[in-house]
Amino acid sequence: MLIIDKNQKRSSLPDHILEGLDLNMGMYSVKHYIALVTLLMLDVPICFNLLLTTSKYPVFLYPALVILGAIHIWAIRLLIKKYKQTQIECLLYFGFLGFIGSFINFFLMMVSHFSIGITSPLYFVIMIFFYFLSIFLFSMREHKKYSSLKFRKVRFPYWQDYVSMFTPGVVFALFVLLSGPYPLFPLGILSLFFCWTFAYFFTFFMAKSFYRYVFIKRNIYHVRFEDKELNRKYRMQRQKE
Repeated sequence: MLIIDKNQKRSSLPDHILEGLDLNMGMYSVKHYIALVTLLMLDVPICFNLLLTTSKYPVFLYPALVILGAIHIWAIRLLIKKYKQTQIECLLYFGFLGFIGSFINFFLMMVSHFSIGITSPLYFVIMIFFYFLSIFLFSMREHKKYSSLKFRKVRFPYWQDYVSMFTPGVVFALFVLLSGPYPLFPLGILSLFFCWTFAYFFTFFMAKSFYRYVFIKRNIYHVRFEDKELNRKYRMQRQKE
């Protein structure tokens, strides 16, 4: 990860680096973003997927509700506090929100496929591999965006998207054809579509937010906060060092 010389002037930094260091999104836009992503993008698909999977395995309902409860308490805290006091924390929140949405949706998909009769260890190993592959690809893309002060138009081969996005569906179809039929096959299709789609989206969300959080923390002296006290604090720290 790129670490910028603390003595380098911010005005000399290229636009793509300044974009990665920018936290000034505006109070209302960020708070609306927190509410929208948490209540709509996270709650709706996960609640739907919980209904699909926990009817047969209700034991998974309770830990999921505990995790969702924790992230909602954090969201309420961020919505109540002044945005200028939580700028970096909001970015960290989005990273954990992405992780929770990604992991729970993927896990529920695995549970639902097990419930319809797919019990082959090979199937679950392959699906877990492609889940981690998607995390790796998204993380590498974020790394390449801010890996150098010299701007490079980073192009990524389309086959990576196709492989990470569509291969789980192909694997599911192959296992159904080879070891089926399954009476609850429509449930498997439904969970594959909803769970994997949202897991994939939240994986991207997680990688982007966590990488920017770490990038900003490692180059904190070049960040401009809405809180003037924080700007003064880091300016004095840089002078002392």
